Amino acid sequence: MASVRTATPERAGSGAPPRPAKAGGFDPSPIFAGIYLLQVATGIALWAATAAFPKVHESIDLVAGNHAVTDGFFVPDMLIVLASAGTAWALLTHRPWAGAAAAFTAGAVLYPTLYLVGWILITSGATGSVALAIMIPPALINAFVCVQVWRHTSRART
Repeated sequence: MASVRTATPERAGSGAPPRPAKAGGFDPSPIFAGIYLLQVATGIALWAATAAFPKVHESIDLVAGNHAVTDGFFVPDMLIVLASAGTAWALLTHRPWAGAAAAFTAGAVLYPTLYLVGWILITSGATGSVALAIMIPPALINAFVCVQVWRHTSRART
């Protein structure tokens, strides 16, 4: 039995998209949004720690003595922070594109993770293992949550 999107009375006429009908009355969107907001906080905290504590920076450097190589990840990481915040907002406001936002965010996290795998293989593990260890948990979590968000939002669309 397919669920049907219906507008709740408080949202009717508000211009906001209707909330998806919830199977069994449970809406996992706030949990998923919380995960993305945690990712926002940890992404900012990682770069703040990297800037504030030279030992943290040195521990994740890909090329010893050349911070620019690692610092090159700053802009893409801030894109991940923005994408995570946008995905959280899309989930909390039940936007129809929340699944696409989750997929974009997962891809943005998975790409540098795979880059680090390649880096470690090419350099025979000389550097990059700490950075990879930092990236594996969010990569796995993003992949899992993306699939769950996609499944949840696609059921709501049918």
